[in-house]
Amino acid sequence: MGACIYLLFTILVVYSHVHMFNANDLDIEQSMSEPSSVSPNNQDDDDNRDEVEKPGLDGKGPLEKAPYFTHKKKMSKIHIKPAGNMLNLKCKAGGHPTPNITWYKNNQIPTGRLGKVRFDHWSLILEDLITSDSGTYKCLVCNVLGCINFNYTVDVIDRFPSKPSIKAGYPQNVSALVNSTAVLECPQVVADLEPFIQWIKSSNFSTELINSDYIPKGIVLQTSATSPNPEILELSSVTRENEGWYSCVAANTLGITSASAYLKIVDTAGEGSRPQSRLLISFAGIAVCWLSVILLLR
Repeated sequence: MGACIYLLFTILVVYSHVHMFNANDLDIEQSMSEPSSVSPNNQDDDDNRDEVEKPGLDGKGPLEKAPYFTHKKKMSKIHIKPAGNMLNLKCKAGGHPTPNITWYKNNQIPTGRLGKVRFDHWSLILEDLITSDSGTYKCLVCNVLGCINFNYTVDVIDRFPSKPSIKAGYPQNVSALVNSTAVLECPQVVADLEPFIQWIKSSNFSTELINSDYIPKGIVLQTSATSPNPEILELSSVTRENEGWYSCVAANTLGITSASAYLKIVDTAGEGSRPQSRLLISFAGIAVCWLSVILLLR
């Protein structure tokens, strides 16, 4: 680009002694636009909820709010459990007035079950699962401003002696912006015995061990003992230091299963396309330069 500018300047000096031209005849506008930055999508699903708000009945009390789920991002739609285990379905919600909750199984109130059913405020707890407990469970949450609902699909399978099994394709490789929240999932860990789950940031990872019964060495970030939802690893305000391989390890007395994914940290959403953008801008600059020369010589 520097050589182009020098060439254009030389031609202008030479021809200024021979031809008189109006500088206004040469009107070249070069516009280059950088991709607009994308703000990281690190907000909880519930932060983007549509709320209906109304003033209190006396005009002075707290605002009334329609129901909303407080932890919707952590509500897994599918649950696969072996018979004999316990299942806890949660639909924690907020709103004003405080909403009430009603549970349904296949659109009917869950009754006539051989095992024990417990309702614990926002939770439906099924103990000693049997195969007939399979079905669609819906929580309906309502107050005077409206209702919301959420469906859980439950599949209870016959007991089988085996080590844990992690759902195919998980955890998935993830790219996250600096200072955003990165989420890695290791869903549907199925086994006859309830597995112990832990997340490890690997220090000596090999791609040959992406899915294996090998426990990689590294830093233990989260376990079943430290998290109520160990199948999901959430990293807040990530930096370049968070980039690397992360392994989900599930174990019981019958064996170990691990699966791994790579977390890549980027500065901007369009970082991967920047080299190509700069190349296109360079070509555009050269084209403008030669267009100037052609117009000058005419």
